[in-house]
Amino acid sequence: MAENKFNNRASDFDSVGELLNFLENNNDIKIVLESYEYWSGWIQQKNQDKSENVEHLNIIDLYGETAISVENGNVLIGEDYEGYDLMKKPIETKFYCWGKGDVDKNGIIEMLSDFIDSESSESDFYEFIDHYVHSEEYYDTFETFEVENTEEGKGQEIGIDDISWNVFQELNEFNVDFLIFKS
Repeated sequence: MAENKFNNRASDFDSVGELLNFLENNNDIKIVLESYEYWSGWIQQKNQDKSENVEHLNIIDLYGETAISVENGNVLIGEDYEGYDLMKKPIETKFYCWGKGDVDKNGIIEMLSDFIDSESSESDFYEFIDHYVHSEEYYDTFETFEVENTEEGKGQEIGIDDISWNVFQELNEFNVDFLIFKS
């Protein structure tokens, strides 16, 4: 994805009718889908300092499954949590799982038109998203909107991919938006 000067977010438009009109009347537009999940949980970072004296603790995931347990001084790692580094301290924090990629302008125009035919041109952008997105997993939006040239990661900021291991405990927010650039 080439970086272009940022102009708008689809969510900034007052209605999907206004967004559709903008897209139909501007030929030099590139659309990038940006989607993220914002989680509470535990992480280890890729560049985190290592130590021989890490104090490990019991960590339970979103589903009540054991991610890490400490028994008689031994650290046991749950089967879905490979990659846990015994030399890094786990950090309880909030973090993003994010993704972005290019979407076809004509495909979005068609989806907006279909949505307006069945709903209303006065609907807001998030009503449009709710109509098409039936999951709170960012990568599912890639399939829904046929995203290409994707970039994905996990980090404490969107666009930063610096987490090497994580445990999800609570989903705080899920968001989808289109970034609209002049090409």
